[in-house]
Amino acid sequence: MRTGKKMGRRAGPVLSIGAVFWVAAPCLALMEFFGADPMPNTATWPAGLLELVNYEGRFAGSVGPIADTQTYYAGDTIRLNAFLRKFAALPDAMLKVAIGNGDFGIAMKNFTGTDRTVVADWSLHIAEFYEGRPDKEKFEGRKVLVKLRINAANAIDLEKLAVPVNLVVEAGDEHKEFVDRHNERRAQAAAHEDGQAESRSETRKDKANGAKGKGHGPDR
Repeated sequence: MRTGKKMGRRAGPVLSIGAVFWVAAPCLALMEFFGADPMPNTATWPAGLLELVNYEGRFAGSVGPIADTQTYYAGDTIRLNAFLRKFAALPDAMLKVAIGNGDFGIAMKNFTGTDRTVVADWSLHIAEFYEGRPDKEKFEGRKVLVKLRINAANAIDLEKLAVPVNLVVEAGDEHKEFVDRHNERRAQAAAHEDGQAESRSETRKDKANGAKGKGHGPDR
């Protein structure tokens, strides 16, 4: 195992420390890794997911057990907003966002030999579908479920957090105000899209009626 300098409480923007153990999914054992060494692609992942897994600020993660991958990131709200825009654009995956004040501390003892804890500002949980999976109904026909968990108790400023409107946000009562504002933006975006769709439909009808009128020619 390669080792590097010891960590403080929070990880820096980019780290190149640690050892990485990669296995093909599904993995029956839990494999932990530390650092920013690139993770190889998995065939079932949608386009763009690998870029997020290897995104700037990732400092730790795990592969397994079975078919799940966890990755942990340190960064500010600006970086997370950029991450969210890419996350929202992932195709062919079930996407979820959760905001909380839960346990985002990652024990570094197994990685660096110290008892220090690094606090993640957000994390990804990537779950892959397989037929014998006991929770397979939550995939709703998709092959991959990706959940983004956001730590609201560290470096992320919820007042400046911009979650794209195509994403549903889950949170406890302590963050109800944020969820309500986000849902209002979602409703406004949906209403705007409905209005645009109706306008396009009316335009097509007008063009069709105009074409029919021209086809008859002048009366004689």
